[in-house]
Amino acid sequence: GMVLVAHDTTAVSLNSHSAAEGLGPLGGPEDTPGYGLFAHTSMALSEDSVPQGILQQQTWARDPLLTGKKHFRRERPFAEKESYRWLLGVRAAQAAIPEGLDALHIADREADIFELLAALLGEGAHFLIRLCHDRVASDDGDDPDDVAHRQHLRELLAAEPPAGIYPIEVRQHPEHKPRAVHLEIRFREVTLPPPDGALRRDPTLQPVTLTLIGATESEPPKGRKRIEWLLLTDMPVDNFKAACRFVLFYSYRWRIERFHYTLKSGCRLEDSQLRHIDRLERLLALYCIVAWRLLWLTYCSRTRGDLPCTVAFLEDEWHVLWHYFRWQDPLPDQPPALREATRLLGQLGGFMGRKGDGEPGVKVLWRGLIKLQNMVLGYLLAQRKDVGKA
Repeated sequence: GMVLVAHDTTAVSLNSHSAAEGLGPLGGPEDTPGYGLFAHTSMALSEDSVPQGILQQQTWARDPLLTGKKHFRRERPFAEKESYRWLLGVRAAQAAIPEGLDALHIADREADIFELLAALLGEGAHFLIRLCHDRVASDDGDDPDDVAHRQHLRELLAAEPPAGIYPIEVRQHPEHKPRAVHLEIRFREVTLPPPDGALRRDPTLQPVTLTLIGATESEPPKGRKRIEWLLLTDMPVDNFKAACRFVLFYSYRWRIERFHYTLKSGCRLEDSQLRHIDRLERLLALYCIVAWRLLWLTYCSRTRGDLPCTVAFLEDEWHVLWHYFRWQDPLPDQPPALREATRLLGQLGGFMGRKGDGEPGVKVLWRGLIKLQNMVLGYLLAQRKDVGKA
């Protein structure tokens, strides 16, 4: 099938550790104050949304001397801007994917950059990017350079009849539970002329022709923000089913948000006491393995839960889980299923497992793993087995 590649950037705030060297200002929203570093990550996902690994990661700290020079940054060529990381990330991720597999690169509104769209088209990389700007486009059959016939994308899309209603489950905020929504789907082909600012930076830019997909929630619950996604892809969309497939793929981008959440809340990267950015980057690399592995367990148990639990648990680990929760029963001849073992692990971390509770999430599995490791250590010591201290 197709490899989905979710791209995203996170700010690592180390403001409370002012002694660390090599850091820079974060800027941005109020929840990322002070100093720290940035990490831009590309995560591979299967078509059923299971994280497959980290394909590439870029880290950097901003130069304090360039703080407050936003206008100057806007006039620089694309290759000299911080946003160029999106193109570098796609190239590095593409190079890490085995031959014979197609990749779809998925990004949020921060990647809505005309130079990026043009470069990805030129390199033949498939992409699915959510729009930040209500760009202008030329209607079918019109000259893209004819300003008089240009319309905004929302206007063009609104003129299209709805292709259908797509039910899907989405999460709008890290503290909110996923909720079921019904999205009205529209799609059409559009041609985007280069914006004036992009043309000033690169006069050789040409119009690009892409597929626009709109997904809008018709009746949001009271107090909740309406879901409205405008998605651009280079791939053709011929029918309602194909459009829904891309909307579903975009919803999987949330996995990389959970990855960054795990780095900060589970691994507690921002609490590190390391005093130089080089050491922080090495620690980040180690934590990326831990965070990805935890996400893989979380979502693999939901989509491929019938696999034997030995794909994720060592023999001693599932033995301890079984003895703890099923102490009156002998060990089974065959390992339990992955979903069953993962639910037991979640219960170890505080998951109640009641009807309607769904499946255990990242947080309770993280707590369960920490507790399980201590229990396995005691189990091995009680049997006088090697615990790696020899």
